[in-house]
Amino acid sequence: MSRFQLFKTILPSIDIGLACGFYWFVVGSLAVHGTCLPLPRRTSNIRPEHVIDEWIGFTDTDTVLYRLILKSDRTGDLYAVYADEKLICYKLSNWSMSTNYVLRCQFDGLSEPQEPATMTCIIYENRLVAKLIGRGGWQKEIVFRRESII
Repeated sequence: MSRFQLFKTILPSIDIGLACGFYWFVVGSLAVHGTCLPLPRRTSNIRPEHVIDEWIGFTDTDTVLYRLILKSDRTGDLYAVYADEKLICYKLSNWSMSTNYVLRCQFDGLSEPQEPATMTCIIYENRLVAKLIGRGGWQKEIVFRRESII
């Protein structure tokens, strides 16, 4: 029996109330566990002054803690703190914000493949969703939150 024939046979026999209840149970469970929550609303009046702050960031794949400091002179620092307490500071030569609320950061001209080259962030009210790209081609996704909120 094909899948189509199986579904055609099973579906008419399922009570519609039971099916709706199961649907809402699955949707509710996913929402509670955070896998299908919608992205937060993006603020429509973000100005460059909005991102001048200190931000704490995490990835979901490693144990590195990031601290991003964006300064009013359009420079900044990105600190990486590793599990073995090793601390590395990367200097931002400049940062800018485009009209579609994307923050672009350029790092000082280091030449090592493990060094970051650029970082692009989607700006939300109290969060930055970043893609850090290294000179060796590697990429990391980091979610930053304002340090004052954490």
